[in-house]
Amino acid sequence: KRYSQLRAFSALESPHRQVHDCGLQALAAAAKGDERGAANLLLQMEKASSAVVDVLSQLEDSLQTVDHAVASQSTTELFE
Repeated sequence: KRYSQLRAFSALESPHRQVHDCGLQALAAAAKGDERGAANLLLQMEKASSAVVDVLSQLEDSLQTVDHAVASQSTTELFE
């Protein structure tokens, strides 16, 4: 809840869902013997996974900025 207002946090939802959806669809395709379809879905899953990592990096940067601002504010309040 603390960081849910950050843009990067909400941007995580879609690619994260795609990782799971594509993985499940790839398993279903493989179970049907559709190797080409499974391979394509795994590629899509990898792209979504890469997007998740990118968004997590953005989220980390945002969190560091927020935490730094909070720490600076707390330090300022100590010296007032």
